[in-house]
Amino acid sequence: MYRHVLISLALLITLTSSIDCSAAQAIGQPPSRVASDATISVNDELDAYVGTGGLLLPSSFVGPAKFRKQVADCLTCVWKYTLYCAQDADVACAHAVTTCQSGQLRYRVKFGQTSADVHTIGSVCWGTAEPATRSQVVDRILNDALRRVPILNPGCLPRRRALTNLPIIVWSGQPAQYRAQPMLIGGISVSIRASAIWRWTWGDKSVQWTSNPGSPSELSGLSHRYSSFGQYEIEVETLWSATYRVNGIGTFRVDDQPISQSGHLELRILPSKTLLVDAGVGRRPENLPKTVL
Repeated sequence: MYRHVLISLALLITLTSSIDCSAAQAIGQPPSRVASDATISVNDELDAYVGTGGLLLPSSFVGPAKFRKQVADCLTCVWKYTLYCAQDADVACAHAVTTCQSGQLRYRVKFGQTSADVHTIGSVCWGTAEPATRSQVVDRILNDALRRVPILNPGCLPRRRALTNLPIIVWSGQPAQYRAQPMLIGGISVSIRASAIWRWTWGDKSVQWTSNPGSPSELSGLSHRYSSFGQYEIEVETLWSATYRVNGIGTFRVDDQPISQSGHLELRILPSKTLLVDAGVGRRPENLPKTVL
């Protein structure tokens, strides 16, 4: 739980779809809450935020630019926001406070591997919200942004029935990449991009991993052939992995377990037959093979 001396704010998706080759449906469940690894507390004596979890310093940070990336990269390091000075302090200190916009105060930013070696690396103008951390951002991405990834809506041609040794064409009904609307988290703008891969289990003991979403077109290149006739259930699973970007700091992976969606298709494979077409009188020298269902 995050706490501040003035206010307190309480800050896996499993989506499933089940269809046959002739009808597309999607069934979903809301994701479970993902716990954050970050901890933020408040030091009542100094009116300071104290935390871990990869601090994301805002653009108002005054100090060496390299520290924005270093502080964000260390998820286990300790950081502090300590009030720069009291409002009624001397002229020099008061001037530092008034450099922030209305509703904000200037804080010293301290950072270290442990609480025993934190040192000042710069200052920020900040309001009453909790400072944003990478752990907090991942929490929000998994619970808010990635719950809106496109649903899995698989399909195949031919529908319902196909022939041995002839290809069927399949598709996921999803794009290979998904860009969520930018999110504002703790005063930090976060851009999110998710990429998908698919695992097709064909029902004949063969499995295929691909980054190709497929399409109803033969040019999609996502197809399969069955050598034996029978009833087959095709299972498909989508795994979404995500990255997010914070301007001025960098791009990070969402390293928690990927977002998973699953669905299936049912298909009957019939044996193909070759017939000789007799053209009768005046027929061509060779017989014409014709594959029929």
